Amino acid sequence: MPDPTCDHLKEDGVRCGSPALHGEKYCRFHTRQLFAAYYWARARRRSTCPFELPPLDDFRTINHSLWQVANAMASNTIARRRANAMLSVLRMASAELRRSLKE
Repeated sequence: MPDPTCDHLKEDGVRCGSPALHGEKYCRFHTRQLFAAYYWARARRRSTCPFELPPLDDFRTINHSLWQVANAMASNTIARRRANAMLSVLRMASAELRRSLKE
């Protein structure tokens, strides 16, 4: 029985072809690459959001805070649950400000 080879597909669609580690699907290089990618993905998910919400007393600060949350979501530096909570707070603040301006 031939030794198993690495299952990693290169960008051009060709398999790596290096010998796979014993009991693994990938060679030493691609196993390390996968672990590094997994480590950094977990580190990004655990990182905290680098900003706090200012007093939401006008539409300009609400819009700026909305931009910050969207930016944090795009760069994957905020947890989805926290982003949803912050967006909900911004939505409520905007509605309350609109209601108070009508009165």
